[in-house]
Amino acid sequence: MELGTKMIGAWGAMESQSYGVITQINPGKVFIAWDDFPGSVSYDISDINKGQGNGVGVGIYTEDKFMNENKPQEGKVYALTGGPGAKCISNGNSWSDSEVPQ
Repeated sequence: MELGTKMIGAWGAMESQSYGVITQINPGKVFIAWDDFPGSVSYDISDINKGQGNGVGVGIYTEDKFMNENKPQEGKVYALTGGPGAKCISNGNSWSDSEVPQ
């Protein structure tokens, strides 16, 4: 990560994603200016590209990681909807977390 790196905030189901750029880097922290939030917000570097579960879920990502890893794979089955707490796309889980075992 470096200054100007494009970022995506994936906040979960029913929340639109935020788009931003890294404006400052300090030891252990990055500051991101979001398109839908005034000013810059600081985050621990260890929380970037981590998300929930395996793969890309709710979290803060570099644009490259989010766009390259948050895709369904051909031949696999995924849960698109489910009840509260279910691992599915509509609850903000990643494609890999929403995979239905065959």
